[in-house]
Amino acid sequence: MTTLDARLRHFLARLDDDVEMTGTLLAERVGWQPGPDLGTVDVLLRRGEGPWPDELLSWAFAPDEDRDVLGARVPVNALERLAALPSIERVESSRPLFPELNVSRPDVRGVAEAPDGSGPLTGAGAIVAIIDSGIDYTHPAFRHANGSSRILYLWDQTADAMAEAAVPYGVEYVKEDIDKALADPRPHRVVPHTDGVSGHGTHVAGIAAGDDSRLGGDYSGLAPRADLIVVALAGTPGVSLGRSRELVDAVHYIVKHADGHPVAINISQGMNGGGHAGESLVERALDAYARRPGVVIVKSAGNEQEWRTHAGGTLAEGDTVELELVVPPGDLEDDIVEIWFDGSDEIGVAVAPPHGPPSGFTRPGQVRDFTTRHGDRVRIDSETDCDAGGDTATTVIITAGGGSGTEAGVTGSGRDGIEAGVWRLILRGDAVRHGRYDAWIERAPRGGPGAAEQSRFAPAGADPTRTISVPGTARRVITVGSYATRPANPFFGQGALSAFSSHGPTRLGARKPDLTAPGEWIASARAAGSAQPPRPDAAHTLMAGTSMAAPHVCGAAALVMAARLAAGLPPLDGEQAGQILRRTARDAGTSPDDGWGEGKLDVTAAVEAARTAVFPRITSLHVEGGGVLAWETDVDCAWELRCHTALGQLTIGKAVAQREQPGFGRTHRADLTGLAGGDYVCEIVVTDRSGLWTRDDNDGHGHLVPVTAAPPAPEVDDFQRIKGVGPKTAQRMNEAGITTFEQFAALSPEQLAAVVQPLGIGAERLAKQDWIAQARLLAAAREQPGGQPAAAFERHSFTVTVIADPRTRRVLSWEARHHQSDDVARKPGWDMGELGAFIAERGDLRLG
Repeated sequence: MTTLDARLRHFLARLDDDVEMTGTLLAERVGWQPGPDLGTVDVLLRRGEGPWPDELLSWAFAPDEDRDVLGARVPVNALERLAALPSIERVESSRPLFPELNVSRPDVRGVAEAPDGSGPLTGAGAIVAIIDSGIDYTHPAFRHANGSSRILYLWDQTADAMAEAAVPYGVEYVKEDIDKALADPRPHRVVPHTDGVSGHGTHVAGIAAGDDSRLGGDYSGLAPRADLIVVALAGTPGVSLGRSRELVDAVHYIVKHADGHPVAINISQGMNGGGHAGESLVERALDAYARRPGVVIVKSAGNEQEWRTHAGGTLAEGDTVELELVVPPGDLEDDIVEIWFDGSDEIGVAVAPPHGPPSGFTRPGQVRDFTTRHGDRVRIDSETDCDAGGDTATTVIITAGGGSGTEAGVTGSGRDGIEAGVWRLILRGDAVRHGRYDAWIERAPRGGPGAAEQSRFAPAGADPTRTISVPGTARRVITVGSYATRPANPFFGQGALSAFSSHGPTRLGARKPDLTAPGEWIASARAAGSAQPPRPDAAHTLMAGTSMAAPHVCGAAALVMAARLAAGLPPLDGEQAGQILRRTARDAGTSPDDGWGEGKLDVTAAVEAARTAVFPRITSLHVEGGGVLAWETDVDCAWELRCHTALGQLTIGKAVAQREQPGFGRTHRADLTGLAGGDYVCEIVVTDRSGLWTRDDNDGHGHLVPVTAAPPAPEVDDFQRIKGVGPKTAQRMNEAGITTFEQFAALSPEQLAAVVQPLGIGAERLAKQDWIAQARLLAAAREQPGGQPAAAFERHSFTVTVIADPRTRRVLSWEARHHQSDDVARKPGWDMGELGAFIAERGDLRLG
């Protein structure tokens, strides 16, 4: 694994070429900002050995020394210096994220009764957090009955920073600021925040937590009395909706300001970059927050199903596979494709432009740059152990060139964009154990189907599975697909899985999405000034996408946590809330599967389950000598233990060994002593009789179990090299603990006789053949230069007896005896081949 990711390495190479970055998609993809010393880039960093450098902490949004993943705005000229520090394990570019109701609420049974029977559960006591484009804070759906705001905090990352601000960039508004604005005839003079032309965040917030009671109540969200925290990501209108570093900052901000209150966080944006198995830094960071009690993170599955941005399959050793990448005319910005495969496989990757010869093959760990006849520049960057997940990622970056070419009828220049047509990504299996490969095309700006910047795989090679957008493949994030409650065609598709909804599983085969919720043409709050048309009235509009499905589940999670709070039960973490939502999902006909997950959201069933769910607890965990992990549970449980020698691989679901106990009990021991010696990190999953389970991986650090290496096998000499000793006698000596010539030679005649007496070997034979003396000579010969006994001691003797007819002289039968083993062969007639085989086998000889 290299410290800087492929995008950052490509960015630095382009800077070395004096490429103008201002306004380019590459600048957007790495979060570059112009300034002195080549400007800055937004990055995520994972800690290696030792503390974070003080210099880095000064650039970080939340300089918390205990966090393993930090977001920071780093000077470009400091990147390579940081990458050389042992305390920095990984630097990942901050990647752009892209945006991904009255009929839907009854369909998910969204009105659940409060535990005390006082009426519908409203989410009071819980917080719904929206990370999106912003919010129309003036909309009645986000105000109390007295007109004051339900928004506790609003962090506008897009705004110009203010002096002595509470946040490192953008502007923070607290409830007092927003209430003051709402009391002003011109509220935006006081809090100058709007949701822009998209209105995406307002619509999403309305689905999760809008209170429509002041507007008739038809379009209320799932948790209409929950408090709100909103973070407006600093995206580029029409291009992206924030970047991964700002997303991690936003989650940190929300968890901090929730201040121990249960919070459900909605993320309705994603990206295609990454291994789609939870190994990216943004996914590892979100998983760490979702471990905390009272923190649930919900993510849209993505709308990639129809875009042909994934291809995958299996490759045999010695074979090649070609993936056709269709580049449309006018593609001005870099095309990025990531090809992932198992780290034990050796797969070479080459690229062939529409016209001209292909590149050479780039093998794991190599980097290759070349220029096509059209003048386009291609970088093939193959990184082993990418993101500490143990697998190889080969990133292909195609950049529109500045030159021109006319060979083979090609004309054009970099001003025309990347050469349009079919590019071929050629995969060659050099050494293959697993053979599975997956390729994803990074998202580009889209204005609808056929958007100029979005390249796709050819229909024949595209694979609609494994299209969940990152960070939806994180283990502890609840990922939501979409189905139709208001399809575009009212006569077709009611209740069906949305055609755009991304499918799982993850790259490593884990089930995603977790479940589905309504996402087609959902009526919810419309932001003032939004370009979305008023439907069905000026305060509401209709929107579609998994962006609309996720907030249904986010609002449901807030209700689940409010029900726990009202019942006096401990708060749930992300995995526990996910279990309840999945277990109570309604069957969709074919669920569970990779489109529906566990089925359709059922809010009422989830709330009812949450009121009584008690998850098993693991206690008294300790390591016993030699490689045994032991623990207890508070209720009868079965268990499974998974372990690995690399923590980064364990935390995404990989294992080098597993142990399990399907039977139920409260005292448990997992014995790893059969494994090769070394240190193993382990996670335990215990499951009670009801099916509820708890995972314990020591807060992401794994339980360390040192396994003592098995003692080396004792040295065993070949005693059949002693004249008169056969295989049965050699075995008898070994069983008696005598395995070397030295041990044999140290025996007295009486001791030797006692050992072999059960085989019927008498003292006369022992005295005649003098085995002890032969063993002494063999032991002495080993001490000579070369360590091998002389060839003279490789003696074998046989007696062959032939019985023949005295009249005809014809052989009737024969008998052969091997003196060293007393083995005998008797055969009718005469066959030199059989006799030779007997001699060769007994003497381990090559005859001829």
